[in-house]
Amino acid sequence: PGHHELAFAEGGRTLWVTSSGGEEVHVVDVEGAAVVARISLEKGASSLAASEKAGAVYVASPQRGELAVLDVRTRKVARRLSLEKGVDRVVVAPDGRWLFALNRARGTATILDAASGQVRHVVKGLKAPDAVSFTERMAYVRGAGQHHVVLVERDSLAGTGKVLTLDVPITQEPATRGHGVGIASPIAPLPEGGGVLVAGPADKALYFYQEGLMAPSGTHRNYGREPRAVLVVDRSLKEVRPGVYSATVRPGQDGVYDVPVLLDSPRMALCFEHTVGSGKATARKGPPVELTPLFDPEQLLAAESEAELRFRLVDAATQRPVPAEQVEVRLIRQPGTWHTVPVPRALEDGTLAVSFTPPTPGQYQLLVGTLEPRSRIGQLRPILLG
Repeated sequence: PGHHELAFAEGGRTLWVTSSGGEEVHVVDVEGAAVVARISLEKGASSLAASEKAGAVYVASPQRGELAVLDVRTRKVARRLSLEKGVDRVVVAPDGRWLFALNRARGTATILDAASGQVRHVVKGLKAPDAVSFTERMAYVRGAGQHHVVLVERDSLAGTGKVLTLDVPITQEPATRGHGVGIASPIAPLPEGGGVLVAGPADKALYFYQEGLMAPSGTHRNYGREPRAVLVVDRSLKEVRPGVYSATVRPGQDGVYDVPVLLDSPRMALCFEHTVGSGKATARKGPPVELTPLFDPEQLLAAESEAELRFRLVDAATQRPVPAEQVEVRLIRQPGTWHTVPVPRALEDGTLAVSFTPPTPGQYQLLVGTLEPRSRIGQLRPILLG
């Protein structure tokens, strides 16, 4: 029972799972999808993290004020590291050498040597620290109760002197002034290094920060939503050796593809062809649902006046109506960023309806998708509205 947290160990071969209301850590064999070990711990585990370098999984226990060190090989409790009560999050640096144990109640980040388990540094004066992310040079510690992020220079951790830190104001408002703080990381390193993206939930914005500056160098508004976490998916070209660049793509079918490339300096665009498989495109299957508008798309709608749009959506295989709870609808103004996500209503005759109020004159698109049978937003041809 309770909240669960997950960590992969042994190169991803095992999954370690805590339960805040239980007294065991479960070890799952990923390939076999079976529990292979249960390690007894006291109730109240709040966080865990794995270190491949140390061959250990660390479990934070706020009530006992300790980190339990679980040996990956023997799958037993190897030792317990005593800290102050309230330590509720543990994060391992990418190199596996350093542990960051966060204590929101006391406002501290305790940094331990993963090999020896000794406390090497303590960063104090934080307000509700709840997340740590890493770049090659820095560790970024977010305090949910403050608008600045504390940067810890990773090279200074190995020294015997005071750890080097830098406070950088990033957000306008602390994260706690939003509607909630998430568990996933609110800070994501940039693929090219030297900076991060930071979620500002109370500001309803994402911030772009480059190392060496004392303020963000860019802001991205989030359409009125509160971003609680950030994940960067890197599909960019990388130079694998001088003059040779590589990126991973996944073509959907055989055929001849156009590959456009934009060079920044000198500024030019190049385009070449790439043949996949036989080069003959296979016939694409049609969408699994059929959409029929029950309104006249040519009819002009009035700005700032509510409009009701009715449509029929059926399973292409069975011709049965798709339930409203399985339907996703978006209305987008073109061009621009305005959009809304109305909730579809089921009518007595089996059709569906949504209502929306166009804020300004212009062209709008109605996009429909389904969860079951799966038809992603954009797979069906959009319906244009004026």
